[in-house]
Amino acid sequence: MAANQLKRVREWLTPKRRLWIGAALMGIWGGLVSVKPGPYLLFLQIPAVILFMGAWPSWRDGKR
Repeated sequence: MAANQLKRVREWLTPKRRLWIGAALMGIWGGLVSVKPGPYLLFLQIPAVILFMGAWPSWRDGKR
């Protein structure tokens, strides 16, 4: 059951979607840093950067 769900998530998370999700999370992080900065925001920043930077090279080269 878990393997099937993981496969569906991997199919859904295309590089372009990872790029947009990462960009949205970084935007939310930027807004929260300006309102109430704190070390707890690393829990939002780290996944945002991983998603964004992990999707960038393949999206930019035209591989989808």
